[in-house]
Amino acid sequence: MTEDEFVYDLFDDEKLPYKQLSVHDEENAEIKDSINLSCVAFIDILGFKEMIKNDIDKVILALRYIKLFRESYCRLPSTGYVGELQNFLPEATMFSDSIVLSHTIDFDFDFYAFVTALAELQITLLREGITVRGGVEIGNLYHDDCFVFGDGLVSAYLLEKDTAKYPRIVVGEKLFAEVERQFDKGLERRFENKGVSKNWRDYENIALSFISTDRDGVKYINYFRYGFSELNTFDMKNVFWDEQIDSAERFYSDTVKPIAEIIKSKLATEKDEGVMEKYMWLKTAFNEMLNIYINRSHGGKSARYKRLWADRFIE
Repeated sequence: MTEDEFVYDLFDDEKLPYKQLSVHDEENAEIKDSINLSCVAFIDILGFKEMIKNDIDKVILALRYIKLFRESYCRLPSTGYVGELQNFLPEATMFSDSIVLSHTIDFDFDFYAFVTALAELQITLLREGITVRGGVEIGNLYHDDCFVFGDGLVSAYLLEKDTAKYPRIVVGEKLFAEVERQFDKGLERRFENKGVSKNWRDYENIALSFISTDRDGVKYINYFRYGFSELNTFDMKNVFWDEQIDSAERFYSDTVKPIAEIIKSKLATEKDEGVMEKYMWLKTAFNEMLNIYINRSHGGKSARYKRLWADRFIE
């Protein structure tokens, strides 16, 4: 085939599929029908441009962690995953330094699982000195292995861009209200005709266990609360107390100490005021959560335990 014949063949009208598309065709209608109310998270790796320039190894490591996260916690649109947990897993799409997660708001949607997966990702990356920021909200969304679009994605992106500011994933007001509504609805079914209060505020909403309100009034996924939960120690008449202390010490060495060292190092060397502000936020969040877990411990040996941890705050 000559070059002229190749070009002619390439641009043959009958072979150009986009020439045949229409807003009224069957595929257009199918895609439109597949737009659903969804929980959508938009997450961005902070400092990615600088890492590209100065630390390509860290870039590759971050992307590998996110790839592993997708394979472990998500239903990838391109894989056709068919396991018993398929309906409970969010779908995921990754591009450059961003990842989009979504799950249709339906019977199988588990907000607690959605949040804990994101918290796990944040703690894991922070342990490697990689911080992320994002937003999670509800809205209409279409999500497959080719593209993802909808006002839900726009809302999540705007939360990341305009509200998150620090290394945190912000929870949108509409999503928070929906989680409350679903919890209240569950209580109504559970306690119907039993004369028991149906106000969700009277009961612990487990789905919101790791959602905190920051000092600026913004609700976010408290990944320190999730990540440091293994520091909980309780003395039930000295039963297993020493084992709990040993477990907490191992967790401190493996997870808490590396994060503290990273934050300290950045605060000591960072020149950029914007980056410094983000690490000051991390320092405050770290110390606040460490203080909570230390003061939760109780029992005959708790005083020694608290003294041991008193020197582990970030100055």
